[in-house]
Amino acid sequence: MTVLVGFQFYLPQSHFVNIGIGGEGSAGFAGALGRFRPPGTFSFTAGLSIYYALSASLLGAWFVGGTRPLPKLYWIGVACQIIALPLSVSRTLAFSYILIVLSILYTGINSAKSLGRVVFAFLVIAIIVVPLTQFPVFDDSIDAFMKRWETATENEGGDSGVVGVLEKRVIGNITGPLERIEEIPLFGYGIGLGTQTGAYLYFGIRGAVLGEGEWWRVTAELGFLLGILFMGTRIWLGIILGLNSLKKNRMGQPAPLILAPMALYFLTLGDTGVPTLLGFFVMQVGLWATSLKVNESDYPDQFGEKATQKGFLNG
Repeated sequence: MTVLVGFQFYLPQSHFVNIGIGGEGSAGFAGALGRFRPPGTFSFTAGLSIYYALSASLLGAWFVGGTRPLPKLYWIGVACQIIALPLSVSRTLAFSYILIVLSILYTGINSAKSLGRVVFAFLVIAIIVVPLTQFPVFDDSIDAFMKRWETATENEGGDSGVVGVLEKRVIGNITGPLERIEEIPLFGYGIGLGTQTGAYLYFGIRGAVLGEGEWWRVTAELGFLLGILFMGTRIWLGIILGLNSLKKNRMGQPAPLILAPMALYFLTLGDTGVPTLLGFFVMQVGLWATSLKVNESDYPDQFGEKATQKGFLNG
C-alpha cells in the first residue's frame, strides 16, 4: 500500500495509478503545493487514512501486549506507517496517530513491563525517522503535508488553530443538528437519503443534501428523537467497552486500550453512510470488543506459563 501511495503522490494525476472509476481526476483529492491526497487502493483518501489508522492501532497493540519475538516484517510495517503519513497529506491520519500514541503512553504509565516496551519502541521509531527525513525524495511530501496542515487549520480553526478545528469537527458535528431541529420531520426523511447514492437516486443530485457528518445525517434520516437515541446507544457501547479496556489494562492486558481510540472515534463520529468507512467501523469496533474476550491464560505458549501460573493476568 505504501509503495502504491508513493507512486500516486509523485506521479501526475493523468497516470494510470491515479485514475479512479470516474476517469482522470477522480482518484486524487486536492492537498497542497500542487500535490494531491492519494487514495491508495480505495476510491477516496478517507479510506486510506482509516486503513493506516487501523493498522497503526494493531501494530501498537501487538508491540505492547503481543507475542515475542517480533518478526522483522513488523518493523517494516512500522517504517511504512511513518513514511505514509506525509505522503497521505492527511490531518485525519495525523490526529489518529496522536490518539494511538497517547493510548500507548497511558498503558506504559500503568505497567512497568509496558513502560519498558514503550520507551524502546519510541527509540526505535526515532532511529527509523531521522534517517528517512534526510532523503531528498521525502522533502516534497513533508513540505506538502506541513503546508496542508497550516492552511487547512487556519481556514477551519481561525485564530484558535487546532483547538478551533476540533471544536468545529467534533463539537460542531454533535451540536450542529440542534440548529435545525424544527426543520426535521418527526420520523426523519428516511434511512439512506443522506448518503451520496440516496441523494442521487431520489433528488438526482450529488452531495450530502442532509448535511455532512454522522450526527447531521442520522438525525435527518431517522428524526431527531430516534437519531439521538441511535447515537446515544453507540456512545453507551463505547463507554462500556472503554471501562472494560481500562480494567483489562490494570490486569496486564493493554491491547484493548490501544485499540480503543479509533473504535471510539467510529462509535461517536464515524460516518456509516460511506460503505468503506462502514466496513472499517465494523472491523475496528469488532476487533476491540473481541480483544476484551481474550485471556492470556488461554495461550500459555505465547504469553508465558510463569505469568499464567501466578493467575494475576485473569484477575
